[in-house]
Amino acid sequence: MALWSALLPLVLSLLSLVRLWSAWRAPDFGFWRKIRHSLALLVFLAAAWGLWFWNVLPWKL
Repeated sequence: MALWSALLPLVLSLLSLVRLWSAWRAPDFGFWRKIRHSLALLVFLAAAWGLWFWNVLPWKL
């Protein structure tokens, strides 16, 4: 179960990436809100990379 929970940062990264595109195109999003959304995506990607680097994911690439 713990290995499969490591997929959460990967799923959140993909979801955040999709939402980032619409956030940057939305006129009602403020500049700082867009920056915070981008930083959250960087954190998710860093977590996903760390899990892949330390072979925590349930498969080997």
